[in-house]
Amino acid sequence: MNEKTLLHMLKIANLLYPNAEERNNHMVRVLHSYYGEGLLIPKDWEQLGVEEQTRRLKEIVNFLQESIADSEKGKDERSN
Repeated sequence: MNEKTLLHMLKIANLLYPNAEERNNHMVRVLHSYYGEGLLIPKDWEQLGVEEQTRRLKEIVNFLQESIADSEKGKDERSN
C-alpha cells in the first residue's frame, strides 16, 4: 500500500461509517496497519472527545493530501 492508497482508505471511512466514533476507530486501524509501530497514538487518545479525535484525524488526512500533491507536482516538474 502506498500513501495514495492509504489516503483513499481513510476517505472511504467517511462513506462506510456515518457514526463518528466508529469512523475514527476505523481510521486509526487503517493508519496502524500502514505505519505499524511507527504510529504513535497519544496515551490519552481514548479520553479525548470524539470531536477532538476527528479533528486530529482530519489533520492527518490533510497532511497526506498535501504531501501527495507536492510529490506529484515534483514529478511533473522533473519530467518537463
